[in-house]
Amino acid sequence: MAEVEIKLNYELVLKPLNVEDAEEIAELIKSDKSLLAEWINDDLYGKTIEFTREFLIQEIKCCEIRKIFLFTLRENNSLVGITGFYNTDRFNNKTEIVLWFSDKIRTVQFYSEVIKELLAIGFNEKKFNRITIKAPANDYTFLSVLRKFGFIIEGTERLGHYMFNKYSDIVFLGLLNKEYREQIEFFHRAEKLFQRDKSKKK
Repeated sequence: MAEVEIKLNYELVLKPLNVEDAEEIAELIKSDKSLLAEWINDDLYGKTIEFTREFLIQEIKCCEIRKIFLFTLRENNSLVGITGFYNTDRFNNKTEIVLWFSDKIRTVQFYSEVIKELLAIGFNEKKFNRITIKAPANDYTFLSVLRKFGFIIEGTERLGHYMFNKYSDIVFLGLLNKEYREQIEFFHRAEKLFQRDKSKKK
C-alpha cells in the first residue's frame, strides 16, 4: 500500500506525513524556504513548532477525508522534502503529483527516483486515469525528467510562480494511464531485444 514506508534505495525513503514531523519541517522552512513555498504560506513561515504541528494536524485530516497521500522524503533519515498526491479528483479519476524538494536534492537522480515510484503507485495501485504535475518553466532539470517519463506540456500560466522576488511562468504537464502502460511495454520489448542480442554474441 502507498500509505506505508517505501524504500527507494539504500539511502532514500518515503514515509507517510506525520504530525511528529512538525519540528523537522519547521526547521527546514527556516533554512530552505523555497522547499515549501508552494505548500505553506507566508503566515506559516517563522511560526513556532506548535503552530506548525497544528497546521500538520489539519492538513493530515484533510488528506484522510479527500484520500490525498503525502509523504516526507528522507535521505539517510534526514528530512529533505515532501511529495505525494494532491488535488485528487476521484469522480474523474485523476490526481496531481507535488514535489517540494530541498535545493540540495533538486537533481535528475532524485527527481527520477521519486517520480518513478509515484507513477507506479498512482497508475498501478491507485488506478488513476490521469496524473498531472506543474513546474516552473525555468526548472529545466525537473522538466527534462518529466519529459523522460512521458509527460506532455498541456499549458502555461504566465508569471504564475513567485519566488526570490521574481515571477516566472508555470507549465502544466499531464500523463495518461494508457501512455504510461505503452511506455512500460516499449521498455519491456527493448529489454527483451537487448537480452536476445546479448545472448547471440556469446
